[in-house]
Amino acid sequence: MKSIFPVSVIALLATLQVGADPPQVESTAQKVVENRFPHIDGMSVWAGYIDMPEHKDGRIFYRYSPIADSGVEIERTGTDGARVWKEYVAPLGVKHSKYRHEVHVYVEKKELIVISLGVQRILERRDMATGKQLTREIADIKR
Repeated sequence: MKSIFPVSVIALLATLQVGADPPQVESTAQKVVENRFPHIDGMSVWAGYIDMPEHKDGRIFYRYSPIADSGVEIERTGTDGARVWKEYVAPLGVKHSKYRHEVHVYVEKKELIVISLGVQRILERRDMATGKQLTREIADIKR
């Protein structure tokens, strides 16, 4: 009985490109941001939205965990449902299991205001057109 091992190894090695450059991935102008909260169950992940008729319509969606220092994912869509921008309000970095997290989101003139209340208060102002952070304040809160 002849061994097929040497033939298999040679065939496998023939298909490999030793020292070849890794395949290049084309960059796109708009980077797609993955969902940080892919499943909204109403218990460990909450979500909400704001309709924006005064800002050429569309919606602001927000997602977060009420029981973890998760940060807040925010996304603006146009009237056709297409994504205009998607950003993330960074968390504080608290690592413990007993946590209460509240999020309030509203529009004020041409800014999106995101308030994240946990062990401290995060207040971010973001540009409505781009979603880019304008200011970020972290302050102690009394409960």
